[in-house]
Amino acid sequence: MQHFKGSLIITALGLTLALYIGGVSALYIVALLAILEISLSFDNAVVNAKVLENMEEKWQERFITYGMLIAVFGMRFAFPIVIVAIASGSSIGETFTLALNDSESYHTQLLNVEQLIFAFGGSFLLMVFLNFILDTEREEKWIKSIENSKIITRMSQSSSMQMIIALLVGLMLFIATTFNETLGYQVTVAYFTGVLL
Repeated sequence: MQHFKGSLIITALGLTLALYIGGVSALYIVALLAILEISLSFDNAVVNAKVLENMEEKWQERFITYGMLIAVFGMRFAFPIVIVAIASGSSIGETFTLALNDSESYHTQLLNVEQLIFAFGGSFLLMVFLNFILDTEREEKWIKSIENSKIITRMSQSSSMQMIIALLVGLMLFIATTFNETLGYQVTVAYFTGVLL
């Protein structure tokens, strides 16, 4: 428990601040978000530990130091602001100010570009999934009937299969959204940006 003392103190302060600022409903939301964050971060911690065990000590320290800053500040705070700013065509400063001071307008702006965010995030997750499912050298198989199938084995022999599947999905997305000229073009660009990333 000694290792978690600082984390528990910060959690208690955050929950107290939520209660003070927004009342019981804010406390409830913050507590739910904290539980969600802990549960989603647990698997990341396991993966990170696996990666870290093969690194030199110098790189382990850098991974922990910079990785924490990037994960906490970058991905949870800055990245959503940047994504909404890019997708909506606003400046990062305007979007940040809107998120802090006018949550209704920020919400409206977010809803206006949600298809672009879905396409970007979905393509990124598709690439992660394809990388996972086409890795036949993995020891652990989740769904053996699919992962050991002849189709997956044959597909995994091509190093460019991930990209071929992603391009086919992107082409189908482009065709499906062609009827809406502006949205079709923007959604397709967002999709392929996620694939590239």
